[in-house]
Amino acid sequence: MADPGDLAVSPGWLDDGRRQAFFFWAMAAVTALPLFGLGFGVMLDGVAPEEVLRSLGGVIAVAGYGHVAATICFYPDRGYFAVMKTDKVRFFLWPLLLAGFSALLFSIGGRWSAAILLGYFAWQMHHIQRQNYGIIAFAATSGRYGILPAPLVWILDLTALAGFCALLELLAVGPSGLFLHAGRVLYLLSGCWLIKLIISNPKLRGNARITGFSVLSWAFFLPAMIAVNPISTYWSYVIAHGGQYFIFVAVSSYGANRRTFWMALSLFGVTFWILSLLADTSLGSKFFLGVGMGHFLIDAKLWRLREPLQRDLVRLRFAFLARPVVSMRTAGE
Repeated sequence: MADPGDLAVSPGWLDDGRRQAFFFWAMAAVTALPLFGLGFGVMLDGVAPEEVLRSLGGVIAVAGYGHVAATICFYPDRGYFAVMKTDKVRFFLWPLLLAGFSALLFSIGGRWSAAILLGYFAWQMHHIQRQNYGIIAFAATSGRYGILPAPLVWILDLTALAGFCALLELLAVGPSGLFLHAGRVLYLLSGCWLIKLIISNPKLRGNARITGFSVLSWAFFLPAMIAVNPISTYWSYVIAHGGQYFIFVAVSSYGANRRTFWMALSLFGVTFWILSLLADTSLGSKFFLGVGMGHFLIDAKLWRLREPLQRDLVRLRFAFLARPVVSMRTAGE
């Protein structure tokens, strides 16, 4: 693996300050544009969600199962492969078993397949907000903040539960309006809690990146609370989540070495092509739920920073976020 210094002290646009700014602005853009451009955009008069979905077929494919395919980028990476060898069943067996289990259940159909589908969506909401928390943690690292306030995790969990309630409404589960109203109540509580946390914590309030990404993470499911349609309730935040993930994977792979980066990119292209072909078949589409669960399972372990191997890898690959930013003029004085 490359020494973190050889990627962090390059001249020009690659200096630490610009790399940090580019990273966070890119994260903000891929998060905000789908949420507000799509999630709220389809609420305008004359905009049909079905037409938007048809026109965004390629974007949905890349951000949906494409970002799941990007998980393969960690396998040719020596650093992350060392993590995988510590739990071979989780990384090599369980993804295959989950894909097969999914195909079997959806071939049989019935109540069990419906229950597994709802379980998948609940897990997905949790997975999405864990990634958002990771972005906030990176913002805290760049700002030398220290440990984030514990309630922030609970606030994001509440929004994930509210988002799941809105999805249940979209899927017409239960009496009409029941889950949507419950989700709105939970979302309102989470918003009040976040406001109280920001007001009562001057240190948190004084860090624009942490505050900004905390608010943006809270707003992830806001379109779903206002309008029940596929774009607002599901695809706007799935596209945003996929965009974030591609940035994480690109930075991590590039931070290993150039050879690993190009190998990862090639493997991703092949995997995405295979999934695209499977998506057009009846049997192949039944595998996707299990493939997605495998993605959740793999990511949860790879980014578990309380474990030393993963923590060291993230510190190495994202070292530019932890370095103090020094202007070129100051450095030359």
